[in-house]
Amino acid sequence: MSSTPPSTTCCSKLKEQEPCLCGYLKDPSLKQFVSSPGATKVARDCGVPYPSC
Repeated sequence: MSSTPPSTTCCSKLKEQEPCLCGYLKDPSLKQFVSSPGATKVARDCGVPYPSC
């Protein structure tokens, strides 16, 4: 895992997807990516709260 913070572009794209995160977590084919340690770190670094669905 990289210690380099996510880029502004990366955070902007993640924030665009924020309303969809619960749907991603409910999809078995996507859940592994959204709930991975790397994804949760990027979300935290971007200020996007982990969804409580």
